[in-house]
Amino acid sequence: MSTVMYLFGVVGNMGGGLIDQVLPQNWIPMFSNHADMMLTQIAIGLCFTLLYFVVFRTLILQFNMCTPGREDAEVKLYSKAEYKASRGQTTAAEPKKELDQAAGILQALGGVGNISSINNCATRLRIALHDMSQTLDDEVFKKLGAHGVFRSGDAIQVIIGLHVSQLREQLDSLINSHQSAEKCCHYGGSIMTKFSVVVAGGGSTFTPGIVLMLLANQDRFPLRALKFMITMARGRKSLLKPVKSSLKRKRRTLRLVTPPILKRRFSDVDFVMAHIRVGKYPMRELDEKIPLRHGVVGQETCGPGGIAYGMRSIGGVLELVDYMEKYSPNAWMLNYSNPAAIVAEATRRLRPNAKILNICDMPIGIESRMAQIVGLQDRKQMRVRYYGLNHFGWWTSIEDLQGNDLMPQLRQYVSKHGYVPPQQDTHTEASWNDTYAKARDVQALDPDTLPNTYLKYYLFPDYVVQHSNPEHTRANEVMEHREKQVFDACRAITAAGNSAAGKLEIDEHASYIVDLAAAIAFNTQERMLLIVPNNGAIHNFDDEAMVEIPCLVGHNGPEPLVVGDIPQFQKGLMSQQVAVEKLVVDAWEQRSYQHLWQAITLSKTVPSAAVAKAILDELLEANKAYWPELR
Repeated sequence: MSTVMYLFGVVGNMGGGLIDQVLPQNWIPMFSNHADMMLTQIAIGLCFTLLYFVVFRTLILQFNMCTPGREDAEVKLYSKAEYKASRGQTTAAEPKKELDQAAGILQALGGVGNISSINNCATRLRIALHDMSQTLDDEVFKKLGAHGVFRSGDAIQVIIGLHVSQLREQLDSLINSHQSAEKCCHYGGSIMTKFSVVVAGGGSTFTPGIVLMLLANQDRFPLRALKFMITMARGRKSLLKPVKSSLKRKRRTLRLVTPPILKRRFSDVDFVMAHIRVGKYPMRELDEKIPLRHGVVGQETCGPGGIAYGMRSIGGVLELVDYMEKYSPNAWMLNYSNPAAIVAEATRRLRPNAKILNICDMPIGIESRMAQIVGLQDRKQMRVRYYGLNHFGWWTSIEDLQGNDLMPQLRQYVSKHGYVPPQQDTHTEASWNDTYAKARDVQALDPDTLPNTYLKYYLFPDYVVQHSNPEHTRANEVMEHREKQVFDACRAITAAGNSAAGKLEIDEHASYIVDLAAAIAFNTQERMLLIVPNNGAIHNFDDEAMVEIPCLVGHNGPEPLVVGDIPQFQKGLMSQQVAVEKLVVDAWEQRSYQHLWQAITLSKTVPSAAVAKAILDELLEANKAYWPELR
């Protein structure tokens, strides 16, 4: 505007207001000399006023700028009587007003559990949050008396004014009182503790089922916080969207967060539920296809593929244990990361004091099929005796809750049909159908017991190789079917905002974890199959071996039940397999190529040391980014 005035001959002091223009200037006595300039100045000013109005009004409307009076919040107009009433508040009411403001701001910040730290300067609250997405809109803060809000990452500043220190004291008081009350809830007239859980491996396709099972069992295992440790690609986080939708729809107060900082993930945690897959499914595919190229069983947890997977998993699980012990030393880790046998041996030896329970859902899945075979509604209507190693065991006794022996009926059925129930699930994949059916041949080796299905890989490796496709393994099936089905269901649920829109199964995998957590939390002494140090439970077997046997579970963890002596056939098989698992851990701990070669050679799935070496060298090349450097 100044430039335009200059071009029209308007010069002099044009920066003041109306009074500055009128009183100090000499244009009145010299009006005849300056009249044109003053009129030109007024005309140009009016033109620019119109121009400013048109330009800025257009921009404000076009970009929907929240100028004063255009906020989303509704502006309340007070009557004179209301204003007088508000000004007439007594001094005694002021503390309640501050407390109400503090409580409102605490809620707008996402609750006590969303706050990592809080401090203040002269006029602002400065808060570090776990998850910015849990906070409410800026307008909510303004309604609560804030003058402004600034956000950056997971940090937020709320402009309060000079009374910020008093408000901070009220917030501290609310936080301290809430943290103690938050850990309890009422169910059925009794008080139950509420728990904080972190799911390590939150990008797993099993995660939605586990979380939905946790949400469905709030009456027996109530939660106050659920955190996720997701280190996979951003697309995996879509697995959590149906869960967040469910929480919002059911108006649950449970916090669901994915903190970016490890300390926040593992702080104030009661349980770590770990299901990590180092290398993801592309590495599983190599675990299966490399041995098959050498005419050897290619399987996720058995033989050379399982050993390769174990070498990748040991470091990741130990890292989780260390984080848990550092930030939440009283927490329990429920580990269902595979291969469970190798991971269990590694944690027993390398983290002997860790509060970790290694579990597997395969026996539970088989027991569900047994229940169908004998006409029971649920596996929990059976009482079982089982012993062995992970993916390497036998049932010796199965009764119903009335004490009726179910073994004769089950043995007769399995000898003809395996674990394929009369009413087979049409969704079961062909490879699993074959595994369940092959149990009849495994059971023939010891007709007095019922075997774990995974024994087919050790006892019939030639059959497995003959019926495998080296170009299309179980890893390909999972990526093509289960992964696609779970992600499609998650997308459907997210789009519709309704869990009924997509089929997410709450399977035995999820149920068993909740059962175990509740048993520890509430000292229920539930009887469960766990992987624990033998310590004499099997009398004629290695005391240090990690065996899978029934245990009573309570506050202090598992109490193994005595098995007694086991037959020579099972003992021999188990001794060989335990030696393999110990050699794998030796290889990881000592960075030893020799021990790893010995482990693969000793596996019942491998025909010779020469074949073992060829497989090892190829696996070593494929796992350079994941294994420790071997010497």
